[in-house]
Amino acid sequence: MTFLYFLTIFLVVTPPATAADQDWREVERGVKLDYDLEKVPLEIRTDSTAGSNDKVAVSFYTAGGDVAGKFYIYFYSDIMYQVTYCNHATRFPGSLPSDVHKVWKITLSRTAGVELQIDCNDVRVVSLLISDKTCQSNKWSTYWKRDVEKIEFQYSDKSLRFLQTSGMHGSRDKLDQHESR
Repeated sequence: MTFLYFLTIFLVVTPPATAADQDWREVERGVKLDYDLEKVPLEIRTDSTAGSNDKVAVSFYTAGGDVAGKFYIYFYSDIMYQVTYCNHATRFPGSLPSDVHKVWKITLSRTAGVELQIDCNDVRVVSLLISDKTCQSNKWSTYWKRDVEKIEFQYSDKSLRFLQTSGMHGSRDKLDQHESR
């Protein structure tokens, strides 16, 4: 009887997994994953709130492992972002969606220079043309002009929960192999 009661509660409380949910994987920190950011935007899910002091920390690398940039989201009293080698922690322009559960999409485009686009819950919140005019550091071109072929989530990242893997083209097998160890 107790088992049946538990099973009933479990079925009521736990929503069924959808195909979209199956493409989300828990983030593992400190592992470089093959990922072509110019071909496939990076999608990550967080559940941190403003004032929690959590952060998202994503490093980008070339195929050979050289740093190609880093991106942070800080959950201070105001949620802020930082594009390393370009700007310091900066408030998002406008307001972010109020949902606690956020899906962030990071897109790197080179059609008109080096542009980093950040969407939050399908709302464009940043479109930054990384250049001498927009960056506070002249080192930006050393890093951001490199081809991004790998990503890594840093150990200091306490906010990031899940990574969208449906578009990882070839990286998904590597991720699956790493998880099975």
